[in-house]
Order: sequence, then C-alpha cells, then structure tokens
Amino acid sequence: MPMKIVKYLNVISAPLLSAAFFYAGWAPSKSIFINFAFVPLFYYWSGLRTFRQIIFSAAIFSFFTSLFSAHWIIQGVINYAQTSWVVGAVFLIFFALINNYHIILAAGLWKLLNIRPSNSIASFSVLILLYSTLEILPTIFPGQVGVAWLVNEIPSFFLAKYIGIEGISAIILFCNFFLLKIFTTPIQAQKRQYSVSLLLLLLVAYLGGSFIGGNDRKLAVLPNSTNGESIEILLVQPNISNPDKINEQQSITKRKIMKTLIELTKAGMAAAAEQNRKIDLIIWPETAVPEVFNQQHLGGIYQKEVLDLVKESKSPLITGAYFEEKDGLFSNAVFLLLPSGEISKYRKNSLLPGGESNTFLAKLPWIGEKFKFAASLVASNDPSQIALGQTLNLEISICYEGILKRYNSENFIIPAIAINVANDLWFGDYFEPTQHAFITLAKSIEANRSMARVANSGISFVYDSIQNTTSVMRSNMASTALVSLKTPHANAESFYVKNKWILITLKLLFIVGIFLFFKFRPKYSS
Repeated sequence: MPMKIVKYLNVISAPLLSAAFFYAGWAPSKSIFINFAFVPLFYYWSGLRTFRQIIFSAAIFSFFTSLFSAHWIIQGVINYAQTSWVVGAVFLIFFALINNYHIILAAGLWKLLNIRPSNSIASFSVLILLYSTLEILPTIFPGQVGVAWLVNEIPSFFLAKYIGIEGISAIILFCNFFLLKIFTTPIQAQKRQYSVSLLLLLLVAYLGGSFIGGNDRKLAVLPNSTNGESIEILLVQPNISNPDKINEQQSITKRKIMKTLIELTKAGMAAAAEQNRKIDLIIWPETAVPEVFNQQHLGGIYQKEVLDLVKESKSPLITGAYFEEKDGLFSNAVFLLLPSGEISKYRKNSLLPGGESNTFLAKLPWIGEKFKFAASLVASNDPSQIALGQTLNLEISICYEGILKRYNSENFIIPAIAINVANDLWFGDYFEPTQHAFITLAKSIEANRSMARVANSGISFVYDSIQNTTSVMRSNMASTALVSLKTPHANAESFYVKNKWILITLKLLFIVGIFLFFKFRPKYSS
C-alpha cells in the first residue's frame, strides 16, 4: 500500500508543481516562474511513459492550472447570481475540467507519434510545437503561455506581431526544455563546462531577448499626447458599485448611475475645453446606461439625457446598454450615438458561458432560478465594425469577446480602431480584471490593432499600434482620461495576421517531417 501511494504521488507531484509555477508566472507579478514552470512536467514526461500516465498527468496539470488561475470564478458567480459559494465552487470545478483541454490533446498526440526519446531535442520540439499550436483552439477563457511575457512587462512580447501569441508560448516552452537539459546533464568533468556554458548562453539570450523592441510598453496614467494625426478619445470609467449594478433597474439607482456618468463626462469635456482640444469620441463602458435603446424607447427620460449630452458635446458617444429583442428577451449591446441623431448598434455575438448564456443551466430547478436574468440574454450575428465617418471604422467587442477576438486582414480595407467595453465588476479585488485586460491587450498587439478599452471597474487602457505604447488608467476608481490615439493606416495589419495559416502549416509540416524521419530511418543492429 505505501508503494502504491508513492507511485501515485510520483504521477501527481510533477504536474502539480508545474501548475503552481505556471500560476506564479502567469499571475500579474514581476515573476520569471513561467520560464521554468514546465520543467517538472517535462522531466516526468522525458522518459516517455505509458499513454495512460501521460494523459493522466496532462489532465492533472490542465485542471490545476485552470483551478489556480481562475479561482476568481467563485467570487464572480456569487456576485452575479447572488448565490452561495457552493454554486460558485461547482462552476469553478467544471471550468477547470474542460478549459485547458488542448494540453491533454497535445500530450496525447505527442505520445502517439512516439518520437524516440534518445533524440530528446527532436521529441520535445514536436511536443512544444503541438502544445503552442493547439493554443489557438477555442476555449472558455484562453490562458496562452505567451501572455505571461506581457503580464510581466517583457518587451519581447511584441514579437507576437510576427509569430503570434502561440509563437511566444513556443519560445517560453523551449526555454523550459533547455533548462531541463541543463539540470539533467550528468555533472562529469567533461560535461560540466557544457552545462555551465549552455546555462550562461540561455541567460544571455533571455536577458537580450527581454529588451527586443526597446522601451515599447509604458504603464502609466494616460498621457496627453498631441503629436501627429490622431483621434482624441475621452474615456469615462464610472466605477459603479456592485450593489448598484445589481439593482440598476430601480429608479433611485438608475438616477444615481446616470448622474455619475453625465457628471464625469462633463468634467472631462471641461478639461478638454481648457486645453483647447476637440473630443472626437467619448466611450462609456459595458451596460453603462441601464436602459433599452430601441428606437421606440428613445423618448424615455434617461435616453433623452444621453442624446442631449451627445448634442451638447458635439462628439460621438459609444455606450453599452440593452437592446430589446422579440419575445421579451434582451441582448447586451453597444450603441454609437452621433450628434446628428444617427444611431448605430452592435449586439454581442459571443456570450459568456455561465454568465450570459445559460440555456442548459436555466432548465435546472435549483441553479436555473439563480440565473434568470442571465439566461434571458441572446446572442446576435451583427458585424463587429461600425463606421465613424468616412475614413475610420470602430471594431467593437464587448467584455469577454475581447479575449476571443480573431482579427483578420479583411478588416483593414478601411482603417479601424478596436474598441472594447467591459464591466469586470463581479470579481471583486481578485486579479480577473487584470488577466482579462492583459489577454485583450495581447490580442490587439498580436494583430497590430490600436485599441481603446474602457471598463466600469477594472482596467481601462489605450494601446497605440503606431507608437507601440500602452497607457493604463488607474483602476477601480471613478475617473476620466483624454488621450490622443494615432490613426492607423489601411495596410497596418501584422505579419502574423497576414500569414497565420502559413506559419501553422509550416509547424505541422515540421512535426510530420520529424515523425517520418524516425519512422523510416534505417535501423542498425550491433
């Protein structure tokens, strides 16, 4: 019996330790843990154990990376559904079981290919390319390894414009593999110099690579930049409280929310006037206006207040609100209101599972009652781009959609600026808002797409793809910021966006080539 326990601990300990390192390296901190997080797992796999052991250890790693990195789900479910921690825990466990399935798939395919362990560089190259390539598969909350470099403010992340986020993941995984090689090299007189030299080379390469791109990323309170052709954007972060968002349909709460939004916006307008700057666009966050903006409802008190503010400011306004669909259902929407009175809308395409889309959960007698409002939201297939005048498009994403966004070169026929509006309120002081913001930023950097993101409570930022700078507002406080964002060119798409499928094809051809080489190479007998 003790031997069985030791055996199971051996299977569990390596992936569990790697999951803990992964969490420490991916969480918002100045950590380099991600660069050796996979060493315990790779060490366990280096003996190419049985298919069952590989799959089981991959499942352990997958489960615990999701469990550690997304523990905020419990708090989000408690606040959103006004339910108990038990329901939140059930959601978290379900999420952790299915979210990082690409890890299990990569490990299984690697084992099935069965590249000979005697040639570990070739073998682990196949594993790393499988792992990183499969990161593009759809999942609930993408947790690509490469985003860790952005979280830790390593400028090398800007290489994602050329090789994608999964390309950065591959670099990090190769760093892990070379560390594994160093630590598993026998310390003999002949090989000691090799180990030390390789470690030194890796250190120099890592430190050098960390500064590729120069001082690209600047985290600071939003600056007032006026150099070059640009669009002046006023970001309004109202920081509406959780109780107010829950009770936003009550008239007294509705009045309080609208007063906050309008007063903050007017304060921003006054500051712009003092600087003699014309505001080209005002952005409010997701569901900022607790009202329906259908044409027949525009005569309502609060709808008129918003429309009057747009006329007074003479500036277009982007705001989150609701749109009433048929049969009394609602969609989460963004509206572009022009001073001329013209209104364009975008209704959310991708709903948050367990938060906005609960077709299955709504049928459950106990849990379904807790999610009546969420279950009433419906998805649309609206085009994500809204024209702002004749020369610029706004490419809209609402909250969760920002981390799923797949930009493509067809959208660059007319220059576009990405707009992401979010709430991020339900998760309290946990680091979900930071994770959410960084993944959204990573997607825009990868596509070389300028972006303005406004959150109700969380992290609001502007990424300028022309200057390669990111500026962040102070989080979790009511504030405004006026920023100049340089207007992109129509041909500004990244190398990765233009050549994504070519790069993926080359990686897959490399994997097939390695497999065929070891499958059919001559075998010699002693």
